[in-house]
Amino acid sequence: MARFPVHMGQGTRPIATLGIIAVCVLVFIYQLTLDPRIDLPTFIVEWGLLPERLLGDFAGYGGTDPTNPWLTLVTSLFLHGGWEHIILNMIVLLSFGSIVEDWIGVPKFVIVYLIAGIASGLLQSAASVYMGDIAGSGRIPVVGASGAIAGLLGYAMVAQPHMRIVFFIIPMPIWLAIIILVVVHALAITLQWGPGIAWWGHLGGLVAGMILAFFIRPGRRQFGLQD
Repeated sequence: MARFPVHMGQGTRPIATLGIIAVCVLVFIYQLTLDPRIDLPTFIVEWGLLPERLLGDFAGYGGTDPTNPWLTLVTSLFLHGGWEHIILNMIVLLSFGSIVEDWIGVPKFVIVYLIAGIASGLLQSAASVYMGDIAGSGRIPVVGASGAIAGLLGYAMVAQPHMRIVFFIIPMPIWLAIIILVVVHALAITLQWGPGIAWWGHLGGLVAGMILAFFIRPGRRQFGLQD
């Protein structure tokens, strides 16, 4: 397991994290201006991730189809399905994004975030298309930053496994919180809880973040140490 110094960085401003939050909020505000009966569903379908459009033989939906469906692996990360969805995601993103960004700097942080988000979308799409109802309908748009955020959690767990966090009001080491999350997700997938939740996507982002922690490491200077 990768082991990083205990010092948590230089306390720099989380520019990338705040930038991603700003984009998500601006997109959500734009969503609020759309007609919820016609324009909003069309917008979500066009820029959200439809698993069958990405990996299946689904040609279009409602007369709209983005130029490149693979682009939706990224654009879907900035869309959200409602107030509760975006507020929860942005709180977790600010909490963990600022930490990880402080460890590894802006360029590496953006790489981890986007790769984890893309991995999340790919696994969710594959599960939806090839596992049918077990994973949920492949024609329902997948939106939200949850998969990319899960990647940050996975990265943080490998980087600092004993870092203590508050998980549903209970303080615990991050490795224990991740184990609980994985167990809950495994149960949800097996018992088909919450069909509107991208359980596979969360796991895909989490695993991607963990793997990336072995390849994208912070420099010693970013921990306040001398080379």
